[in-house]
This record gives sequence, C-alpha cells and structure tokens, in this order.
Amino acid sequence: METSLNSTKSLIIKAALGIFAQKGFKGATVREICAAADQSVGAINYHFRDKQGLYEAVTQALLEELMLNTSPEPQNSSTMQPEARLHFLVTSFLKRFGMLFDGGDNGQRAIFMLREILNPSADFTRLFLSFQAWQKDYLLRIISDLTGCRPESPEVARSAISIIGQCFHFVFGRRLFGLLGMEASQAKEISKCAEHIVKFSLGGVKAVTGAKK
Repeated sequence: METSLNSTKSLIIKAALGIFAQKGFKGATVREICAAADQSVGAINYHFRDKQGLYEAVTQALLEELMLNTSPEPQNSSTMQPEARLHFLVTSFLKRFGMLFDGGDNGQRAIFMLREILNPSADFTRLFLSFQAWQKDYLLRIISDLTGCRPESPEVARSAISIIGQCFHFVFGRRLFGLLGMEASQAKEISKCAEHIVKFSLGGVKAVTGAKK
C-alpha cells in the first residue's frame, strides 16, 4: 500500500508534470505547482529540495514509465533473425511512446516529452542516455546484421535515425494524419504500423547501404 509520504510525492510529481508541460521549466513556478497539487512549498522542499530537483524527479518518473514497461529486446534475441529483432524493437518503441497519449492526462506527458525532444535539458539528457545508450547499440547491431556493414558506419547510423524517425512520426503525428485526410486511426494500430515500418525500412536500409547480404 502506498504510504502517505509516497502519495504526497506522487501528487506533486503529477501536478508538476502538467505545469511543466504547459509552461516549461522556466515558466513554471513552485507556488502554482503547489496550488495544483494542493500541497505546501515546504512539501516540495522536503521531497525534492527545489524546483530543479522536482523537474528531475518528473523527468525520471516519465522515462522510467516509458523505458521499463516494455523491453526493446526479446529474451530469445540471440536465436532470432535480424528482421524479427527489428520488428520486436519497432513494436516496443510504438507501444512505449504510445503510452504518452493513453494516460488520461490530455496529452500532458506527450507535450512534456516533445518539449524535451526539441530542447533537451541537462536532467533529461543524462537520464535519457542512461536508459537508451544500449538500445541504440542494439539497433545498430541489427542493421549491421541485416546489411553486413559495420555498426559504426555512417550508413548504418543514418538508417537507424530513419527507423526511429518513422516511429516518432507514427506516434506524435497521429493528429496531423487526420488533418491531411488520412486515416488517423491507423496510427493507433501498433501491429500494422510496426509491420509497415519494418517492411519499408528493410527495403530502404538495404538500398542505401548497398547491402552485402
């Protein structure tokens, strides 16, 4: 059962996420966060030291939710073909970032994440790298296995960026699809989106790298 201290901390983090999403770190004030959480300034000082500590806690809570709820690498990865590993990774990515829109918070988590993607803070950069560094290497190895190119080659790096970019667009661009007269609902069908991204990427990766396999 959640203790009263943990409950207070969670309430403050939830309220702060909404304020930071709307106004950013500089625009948000401790007092308005306190008002939104119905807590005192002393509670923030006790749990987080100051606004900077609170922002770090919000960032960590969001990244932990995204990164720890789904695994980008299957347990039997060593016995899987690179195409299957890529499909698993893309599906994991779409599920993970799709969570940003499924929390019943009017997209506040997604807005917070987009702010950080466009202008990463020091806290976000440090925490993001701690979660994501090995996953980047995993994707590079998949592309290397698909093409026979070295993981550190520029072609492999650009191919990885392209795959990640497609995933981002399917998640964050879902509302734009509707404005363009496309079926926005398809962006929510993870299995179909993942299959399309993988098929599209396999052809593209092999073309731009001059695949040796």
